[in-house]
Amino acid sequence: DSPRIPLHPGHTSKHHHYHHPHIHHHRHKDGKGGTDGSGTRSTAGSGEGIGGSRSEGHTPSESRAMSRKGSGSFRGEDIEGSSGVHSGRREGVVREGKVREERERGILRATELRNALNNLNTHSNLTTRRLDTTYYSVLEKLTTLQSTITSLKELAHLTRGLTEQFETEAQEVVDDVTGQVNGFDRFRDQEVRIKGLTKRVDVGRERIKTLAGRVEIVRDRVEGWEVAEGEWQEKTRKRLRILWVGMSFVVGIVM
Repeated sequence: DSPRIPLHPGHTSKHHHYHHPHIHHHRHKDGKGGTDGSGTRSTAGSGEGIGGSRSEGHTPSESRAMSRKGSGSFRGEDIEGSSGVHSGRREGVVREGKVREERERGILRATELRNALNNLNTHSNLTTRRLDTTYYSVLEKLTTLQSTITSLKELAHLTRGLTEQFETEAQEVVDDVTGQVNGFDRFRDQEVRIKGLTKRVDVGRERIKTLAGRVEIVRDRVEGWEVAEGEWQEKTRKRLRILWVGMSFVVGIVM
């Protein structure tokens, strides 16, 4: 079929201007291969020139019939155009809804991530404070232990000096007593004096043994404290390593 051209330029230009994007869709729907989008647009655009030469090959009755058919076809295009506009608006609303949902999901994820980071920061601060407290406690205990060891060393040094001095004085007394006994042919009073000095020597030796035993007890206690302190430090190091590994794992999961 040949294209039917309406002979009313005003009516044709009005419908053609409003429904220009849907003429190509109307051509495919009708399935008429003789009419394409460019031919329809060029024909509609030149309707005014053709209308001026309507006396060539057409009678007035044929021109009116063709004008009515053209108006009907443009009304069908109006309906199709309005449905296309509504479907386009619907698609736009659906897209806006999807974009809004994705935006809300992104905001929710960002909020969850921010909360997780805040919780991690709080936990890290608490852990740091605990570590600082533990560290200062360990330092305080080490300081106390060092002062105790220093005091024990001073006590051992003083005890050693007293022992040496006492042994020297005792030996001098023994020598003096021995000389006096030998000089006075073992008088009774000298014997009594010697016995008294001997008792004093024995008492001094017992005191030395007691002090030596106390020093050994203190030394054993210090060694036990050192061993316990070493074990406690090892346990603390292991706990700190486990804690740092856990924190690194949590940070790795969050990031």
